Amino acid sequence: MTAVDLERAQHLLDLHRPAEAERILRTHLSSAPGDVAALAMLGEALHDLGHLAEAERTVRAALAGSPQHFRSLLVLSDVLDDRDDARASRKLGESMLQSHPAEWVSHFVMGRALLLGRPRAARALDHVTRGLGLAPHQPELHNLAGNCFHAMRHRGKAEAAWREALRLDPHHGPARANLASHHAENGRLREASRSVTGALRATPQDKDLHRVLAQVMVALAWFALWGLILGMGLLYLEAASGTPWLLRVVTWIAVLGGVALYWRPILRRLPPRPQRWTGTLWRLASWPQRILAVILGPMLLVVTIMAFGPARAAAEIGTVMLGILLILAGLLTSVGLVVIVGSLLASVGRMVVRATVNLGMLMGRR
Repeated sequence: MTAVDLERAQHLLDLHRPAEAERILRTHLSSAPGDVAALAMLGEALHDLGHLAEAERTVRAALAGSPQHFRSLLVLSDVLDDRDDARASRKLGESMLQSHPAEWVSHFVMGRALLLGRPRAARALDHVTRGLGLAPHQPELHNLAGNCFHAMRHRGKAEAAWREALRLDPHHGPARANLASHHAENGRLREASRSVTGALRATPQDKDLHRVLAQVMVALAWFALWGLILGMGLLYLEAASGTPWLLRVVTWIAVLGGVALYWRPILRRLPPRPQRWTGTLWRLASWPQRILAVILGPMLLVVTIMAFGPARAAAEIGTVMLGILLILAGLLTSVGLVVIVGSLLASVGRMVVRATVNLGMLMGRR
């Protein structure tokens, strides 16, 4: 394989077509298994395809031949970041700072590593600032600065940094994902759906974008659930007071119409052909989010029965559902208290362990 073919593989990686690049690189490596540059490119392609374990093995093979190969180190950093391996990421960042102290990427890798695990946002931002001093027009650094500000709860500065990253590179996927997530957190679902849809056209395999899309869908599901609970309460009051059947139907239409009017402009901005991404969203969703999606159907059925059924039956159903909702609210409150108490006990336990270790070290010195 010639250098032209390697350039073609790099071009495919730039176009976010890692599967085609992988085929070219594997063909090349079958005749030149020790080509460090090709191994690094293959590791990048495997990382983009989501094959993290194989990507790590590939770049470590490249680093075995050239321990300071910069691209291999960067791909390894991407793999460790996706795996949320804070210790290995920080160790790698320290190594890169020692071997390449004047490279902005070294500060980028270290700053990103410091946001993993228990985030050290202030230290991470310090490395990002140093990186920006070396390369002020790198969108990756501005995006990471936004992540640091977000971890420090400086929402306005975070949004400004992500927008600066997109100004420098309008197709920067991570910045788009972060900005869309920021919009979703603040209830601006239209902006979030528009941002994530535009980014998915360029990088349809980006897991961060899929997570933001799931975030938007969960927010829509919560809105629908609260709308149905409100409708159920209104229908229960109407049924208990003997309101005519026709007025209950009008209430049902108003509730569902309100949910539909809220959903419609957001759904129109989401990616077309939903069957292509609903499976991915289901795999990314947590169990509470899956439960939320599943109960929407039964809730809609209950509200419909309460609207169109006899008044007595609607009142009895409303009473049962009110009891179920109160039980669920109590369970969720109990779980929340358990989590809070568990976190406090874990923090106290860590403090006791550290104090014991420090005391042992002092006693040993004496």
